[in-house]
Amino acid sequence: MNSTSDFVKPALLFVGVVLVSAMSFLAGLLLASRFGSQPTVIEQISGSVDYPILTEVQGLIDSDFLGEIPDQTQQEYGMIRGMLTELGDPYTVFNEPVQAELNSDNLSGKFGGIGARLNFNEDGTAIIDPFRESPAARAGLVTGDMLIGVDGILLTPAMTPDDTVAMIRGEAGTVVMLVIQKEDGTQVEVSIEREEFEIPSVEWRMLDNTDIGILDIGRFSDRTSAEAEQGINELIAEGATKLIVDLRDNGGGLLNASVDVASHFLDGGPILLEEKRGAEDENIFEARGGGPALEIPVVVLMNGGTASASEILAGALRDRDRAALIGTTSFGKGSVQLVYQLSDGSSLNVTNAKWFTPKRAVIDGTGLAPNIVVDPGAGGSDLAQGDPWLEQAIQYFNNNS
Repeated sequence: MNSTSDFVKPALLFVGVVLVSAMSFLAGLLLASRFGSQPTVIEQISGSVDYPILTEVQGLIDSDFLGEIPDQTQQEYGMIRGMLTELGDPYTVFNEPVQAELNSDNLSGKFGGIGARLNFNEDGTAIIDPFRESPAARAGLVTGDMLIGVDGILLTPAMTPDDTVAMIRGEAGTVVMLVIQKEDGTQVEVSIEREEFEIPSVEWRMLDNTDIGILDIGRFSDRTSAEAEQGINELIAEGATKLIVDLRDNGGGLLNASVDVASHFLDGGPILLEEKRGAEDENIFEARGGGPALEIPVVVLMNGGTASASEILAGALRDRDRAALIGTTSFGKGSVQLVYQLSDGSSLNVTNAKWFTPKRAVIDGTGLAPNIVVDPGAGGSDLAQGDPWLEQAIQYFNNNS
């Protein structure tokens, strides 16, 4: 892939769902002045005035606007968002450095941190829930502790959850200083050395009192294929003769990861068809064969949060007659994004291709319809632990054994 600028690094193929605001904050109003002696933001970026109306408007803002004018970086970010909004594609998006770093961590499956989950109340208060035997737990933090400050910076309602998480994360071996408020109201300072943590994307377990294994895939990262293979092998070793692949609320991730996971279930043949900008022929992604779950009966659980990379897996298993889909209609995202890391740590997701199932079913905007529809309010038996999706999966296996 040729880069589009000197600052663009190699892109990742990303097919996850990105939620973006419909507002661009009128980015055209955030460009630089024509009235001052300083070069405008556009002149600094391009070396010339190629957008005269934007520059004219910024001049009027500089001369007449009552409020505080954003700095150059925020003006540039605003301009980018305004330009992307005009493309009319909700998945071509710009991520500021904080969000870009968190996205990268999630896709790589590793990050440096203190080993704790942050839960945010409606007022933005951050409540700590440390993992067992983590640096946070060893430092004396307990569930319910309130995070007040990080490295001398007090948290404010204006800070987003991503801002707070990014302040705590950092390179393994470095130290972060936290201000914690205990449940009795006392405040303490705690110094914690960060460690590297792996973010599991797959969990697995046997369904109690059955020969059914459950493989729960939360997202598709660099680690997902290996984790799924390990899970399948361990479930089969524990006696699983049937397999439930749970893709509920899986918003997607890396395209290649979903293709690799599909290869665990398919002995060769197509997984998806891709139509790419500038390519005359469609690209066919095929299973490599030799996976650990080529014969075991499979069902897939899905809902409205099942999107993109998870729809690729579900659609491939359905079209190749390897699995029945159980649940509700999936989200419906059938496009592929290139993720470019930019020079300042921000990133750009650019829609570059559309994909279809092996039988050329269109997913974008429609989603996958289940073979067996689940009523979310129906409930389930004790065996299904009250889960109507699991209830339908058990009944399906009983009827097709």
